[in-house]
Amino acid sequence: MTLGRLWNRKDASMLGLSAWLLLIFFHRFGWSGSFGRSWRILLSSHVMGCLLC
Repeated sequence: MTLGRLWNRKDASMLGLSAWLLLIFFHRFGWSGSFGRSWRILLSSHVMGCLLC
Protein backbone atom coordinates (compact mmCIF):
# COMPACT_ATOMS: atom_id res chain seq x y z
CA MET A 1 0.00 0.00 0.00
CA THR A 2 1.37 3.37 -0.99
CA LEU A 3 1.28 6.49 1.12
CA GLY A 4 -0.96 8.21 -1.42
CA ARG A 5 -3.63 5.53 -1.13
CA LEU A 6 -3.49 5.69 2.64
CA TRP A 7 -3.85 9.47 2.53
CA ASN A 8 -6.81 9.27 0.13
CA ARG A 9 -8.52 6.76 2.38
CA LYS A 10 -7.94 9.02 5.38
CA ASP A 11 -9.43 11.99 3.49
CA ALA A 12 -12.45 9.93 2.47
CA SER A 13 -13.08 8.81 6.04
CA MET A 14 -12.78 12.40 7.30
CA LEU A 15 -15.27 13.51 4.66
CA GLY A 16 -17.66 10.76 5.68
CA LEU A 17 -17.28 11.66 9.34
CA SER A 18 -18.02 15.34 8.71
CA ALA A 19 -21.04 14.39 6.61
CA TRP A 20 -22.36 12.24 9.46
CA LEU A 21 -21.81 15.07 11.94
CA LEU A 22 -23.75 17.45 9.70
CA LEU A 23 -26.59 14.92 9.39
CA ILE A 24 -26.77 14.45 13.15
CA PHE A 25 -26.62 18.21 13.69
CA PHE A 26 -29.47 18.88 11.27
CA HIS A 27 -31.48 16.00 12.69
CA ARG A 28 -31.19 17.50 16.17
CA PHE A 29 -31.76 21.15 15.32
CA GLY A 30 -33.86 20.73 12.21
CA TRP A 31 -34.05 22.87 9.12
CA SER A 32 -36.50 25.31 10.66
CA GLY A 33 -35.68 28.77 11.92
CA SER A 34 -33.34 31.42 10.61
CA PHE A 35 -30.32 29.22 11.34
CA GLY A 36 -31.64 26.39 9.21
CA ARG A 37 -32.62 28.83 6.47
CA SER A 38 -29.14 30.33 6.28
CA TRP A 39 -27.62 26.84 6.16
CA ARG A 40 -29.98 25.86 3.35
CA ILE A 41 -29.02 28.95 1.33
CA LEU A 42 -25.33 28.31 1.93
CA LEU A 43 -25.66 24.65 0.96
CA SER A 44 -27.70 25.30 -2.17
CA SER A 45 -25.35 28.07 -3.35
CA HIS A 46 -22.38 25.75 -2.83
CA VAL A 47 -24.07 22.96 -4.79
CA MET A 48 -24.99 25.34 -7.61
CA GLY A 49 -21.40 26.61 -7.69
CA CYS A 50 -20.14 23.03 -8.01
CA LEU A 51 -22.63 22.30 -10.80
CA LEU A 52 -21.66 25.44 -12.72
CA CYS A 53 -17.93 24.72 -12.68
